[in-house]
Amino acid sequence: MSGTLLRLDYEGASKSVMRFFALLLLLTALSAAADAQTQRIRIMAANTTSGNNQSYLAPGNRIFQGLKPDIVLIQEFTIGNGASQDTSTTNSWVDDNFGPEFSWYREPGNEQIPNGIVSRWPIIESGEVVDNNVSNRDHAWARIDIPGEKDLWVASVHLLTSSSGNRNSQAQVLVSGLNALNIPADDYVVIGGDFNTDSRSESAANTFRSYLGVSSGQEFEPADGNGDDDTNANRNKPYDWVLVDSDLNALHDAVRIGSNTFAEGLVFDSRVYSPLSDVSPVQSGDSGVSNMQHMAVIKDFVVPSGNPDYTVTPDNIAFGSVIFDNSPFSDNSLGLTSLSGEITITDFDFSGPFAGEFSLGSPAIPVATSGTQNFQIFWSPDGSPGVQRNVTATITTDAQPSTFGVTITGTPNNQGGGGGDGDPIDVSGWKIFDTSNFERQVTLPNGTEIPANGFLVIAREATKVAFESSHGVTLGPNVVYINGTDLRAQGFPLLNGGQSFRVEDGFGIQQDPPLGSIPASFSTDRTYRRVRSNSTTLVEESESLRDPGIWGGIRDETGEVIITEISDSPDFMTEYIELYYDAIPVTEPEGDFWMMR
Repeated sequence: MSGTLLRLDYEGASKSVMRFFALLLLLTALSAAADAQTQRIRIMAANTTSGNNQSYLAPGNRIFQGLKPDIVLIQEFTIGNGASQDTSTTNSWVDDNFGPEFSWYREPGNEQIPNGIVSRWPIIESGEVVDNNVSNRDHAWARIDIPGEKDLWVASVHLLTSSSGNRNSQAQVLVSGLNALNIPADDYVVIGGDFNTDSRSESAANTFRSYLGVSSGQEFEPADGNGDDDTNANRNKPYDWVLVDSDLNALHDAVRIGSNTFAEGLVFDSRVYSPLSDVSPVQSGDSGVSNMQHMAVIKDFVVPSGNPDYTVTPDNIAFGSVIFDNSPFSDNSLGLTSLSGEITITDFDFSGPFAGEFSLGSPAIPVATSGTQNFQIFWSPDGSPGVQRNVTATITTDAQPSTFGVTITGTPNNQGGGGGDGDPIDVSGWKIFDTSNFERQVTLPNGTEIPANGFLVIAREATKVAFESSHGVTLGPNVVYINGTDLRAQGFPLLNGGQSFRVEDGFGIQQDPPLGSIPASFSTDRTYRRVRSNSTTLVEESESLRDPGIWGGIRDETGEVIITEISDSPDFMTEYIELYYDAIPVTEPEGDFWMMR
């Protein structure tokens, strides 16, 4: 493969280790030309519950599966005959109907018929706008990290049936709440869901249009195959909407399903759509079952993604030669192309004399994907530093094999991507889960770095000044502090007893602990502290012994980010979880890093 040889000098090299993993972002696309740099996004408004409990049963579930939305603004977000809002039930429901890569948010408070959002891409902020006009739900919002430089902000709405005046009052409440979020002007905004509007000229719709900067003549109006744009059960009123701001509206594209094209978007009615084989497993009567009061509405958009699109060929996923001469490998990847579109990966094989040293860590094969797919490759060298490794990997997608080759010399080292003592580790996009309640999770903001042998402290709901005052400490320069309220409207962590935690990196790979979760089973006013960095053992102590930003445990120089302290403070607003970067000591430079691309 032709290319340019780049030389990247590093100031220091880490000590040699025998275990190395490299994350290869093998990304391919099945569409367009190599310079397209776009991502298609399908947004759906869905109040497609049925039965007596206003919940999601088989008919509505099949509609989700058949239309394959990327983002859903969902109303009456309860599951099954029992109308469950249980977290584990919802996790399973999302996995079954969308896929394990999807995330979700539902407004808190166990409302009777809550609003929510389901997204193929990470939800990095979420919350609710409280609406005192209605007693059994509020408005849900989320900030979604879609491909490209801009984020997508969405609001899931379910307005009242009582009167157009009440609906407009609700619309004004939501707009006021969205204004308070200070959404960046360049980001995309969507308001959608069940508006219960009698006409497209109703005041509530106009209030939303004014906020979004579009007029009724500019927006696209989805319709079914007969041209009917009404969405209620009787198909005589426009109840359901996907409204977008002017920036996103300019990127609107036709919805294409099978051989059908819907220029302005689709109102989906299973009794009208043909052929149903396009939207399997939908059944003809699904949109007309008992208490199915609404039709699903979808719009498609094509946004700049910043990632080139490629056809799957051996050439465009070949990585050429990479040589490590006992130097740190700090960027976690050998190369980058892009992957999007619906694709099935059926095999991933290694060949060559050193094939036994390489293995695929994730995903488990076979896997079907319709979004970005990352591959984790493990390399366990046999203890012969300086011996060149040549290996060929073949990835088979939809029965079409493609290959890439990697050549490695020496005993490389990664240890979590942070290099040695002098280098911070970038934890942007990493997630911390309270595994006792998967709704309580946070995604660390872009630009978050933990210094070598430094700390990240996340307090539930306190400014840094208030936190330091409450705990009688001054956090040092090696401590990064985050107010949990900035990550979750309800604060994170929430320590009421019975919690457990785990940390995943930006690729969904569990970092700490390696398996399972770290428990914090105290009931009140207790602290758990890590004993040493290569052990997940924690000791329970009085909260008076808490010491944020200080850790006296044994350092094993693992190069990993670990949980070192979980503390429940008497001032519950300042309870916290502490992470530590157990960096590897720096040695003198021994070589350079060379990369062919």
